[in-house]
Formats: sequence, C-alpha cells, structure tokens
Amino acid sequence: MPGLLPIIDRPLFKGTAPAVSPAVDIAGCANLCFYIVGAAGVSGSVQIEESHDTAFAGTWTPVGAAVAFIANAVAAPVRLNGTAKAVRANVTALAGGQGTVYLVGR
Repeated sequence: MPGLLPIIDRPLFKGTAPAVSPAVDIAGCANLCFYIVGAAGVSGSVQIEESHDTAFAGTWTPVGAAVAFIANAVAAPVRLNGTAKAVRANVTALAGGQGTVYLVGR
C-alpha cells in the first residue's frame, strides 16, 4: 500500500558516549516511533525532545520520560502522535557499549 510507507526510517543516534543527535525536520509526519536499542553490556538513558525549529539553540521540550537503554534488547518504543516540527535524541548517559536510537515516521 503506497500511502503507508514510512517518510522517515533512519538511525537518529548511534554511539558509545552521551551526546545530542542532529535534529530532524519531521514536518508532514503525523506518527513517529523511536526505538531505543542497547548492545551487550550497555547502560544509560535517552530523552526524546521536540522543538519548533531544527536549529533552535535553547532548551528543547522533553517528549515523555527518559528511556533506559537495555542491554541486548529494544526498550519500549517512544511514540509521538500529532504535529511536531523537529525532534532529536538527547542521550544523557551511556556506558558499557553502543546505544542506538532509530526513528520511523509517516
């Protein structure tokens, strides 16, 4: 079904140290899902954030609560329904391995 294909399907963050991902313009997406994936031995947490502008230098708004990376697993996905302009992953803690945040939206 052509109308149901994702508009965005990509890693938002992939790393072994705390960092803030590049912001992604999500205009046109009404449904987003963030998958938080931990490699073996990883611990830490990520906060999904939103803003009105990908270049905004101020404090971004948290989307829900921070989500813990789980070693060798996918944490419960963070879902965002409705209109937003820009999102990013703020990895506030990360140790012991690689953490990845995937973004899928349509």
